[in-house]
Amino acid sequence: MQAMTCPFTILNWGNKQQIEKYVPSLIKAEKIGMFALTESGGGSDPAGAMKTTAVLDGDEYVLNGSKMWITFANEADVGVLFARTNPEAGHNGISAFVIETNVPGFYAKPIEISSLGYMTRSCEVFLEDYRISKSQLLGKEGEGFKIAMNALDYGRLTVSSRLVGIAQGCIDESISYANEREVSGVPIGQYQMIQHLIADMVVETEAARLLTYKSAYLKDKGEAATRQSAYAKYFASEVATKAARSALEIFGGNGIADEYPIMKYVNYANMLHFGEGSANIQRILIANDALGEKDANRHHIERKYSLSSDIKKVRV
Repeated sequence: MQAMTCPFTILNWGNKQQIEKYVPSLIKAEKIGMFALTESGGGSDPAGAMKTTAVLDGDEYVLNGSKMWITFANEADVGVLFARTNPEAGHNGISAFVIETNVPGFYAKPIEISSLGYMTRSCEVFLEDYRISKSQLLGKEGEGFKIAMNALDYGRLTVSSRLVGIAQGCIDESISYANEREVSGVPIGQYQMIQHLIADMVVETEAARLLTYKSAYLKDKGEAATRQSAYAKYFASEVATKAARSALEIFGGNGIADEYPIMKYVNYANMLHFGEGSANIQRILIANDALGEKDANRHHIERKYSLSSDIKKVRV
């Protein structure tokens, strides 16, 4: 989120002043960024059910509402936040803003998730008469939904990469354990059931990795990648959760011990399964695209920058 969704959304939709002010420091991690779309009552349609409002008052917007499951919100310096500017326009009434968190009216409350430890810092965000200049509008008023859908490609790529890493971690730990752990004087890796579990993990993880690489390649080329990002996110979710479950089977009772990282992998795989759109949402998107009902790449824009090459044009 820090390295992809927030800075690249500003990079692609922001004006010159916004890009120069925020993007270099975000990419260098001198500032922490957040992406605030989800609301507690929104489920998998955060834009359609959005209740956070932004009302124009002279040269400022006044924001009120709340967001849920916003990573780094309590540590962030800046973020991309979405609010409803026209209550009568549905998805076309959503707008995006670049906000700073050191402004009165912004408050972030960490959500305690003991099973995941410190590594995931998700928060509730509250906005109470938070005032922001019109110059902080990202893109045009009413373009928020399009901006969000485009930004989620980055988020799905990031989450897919993390899921592939979890699956690979499960493989590495399982292979090491299977070679060391003995039952009746024989390493458990010699048993066919264990071998089958590891074989499935290796092949499926490699397939998920390649889907993720292709998504990154398309993004890097500035080509439409929503379809491919959905493929990667969906498959990597399934692979990582299955790999974590398989690793737990291989470790048996030892899998729940703090001595090993297996339960951490299980919990993170399950958490990321829902991140940036659940597996079921990806299924819907993929099916609608395949059946010709909705082109998955319909929100694509001609990007200003590629991930690896043109980003160097931004002074960092």
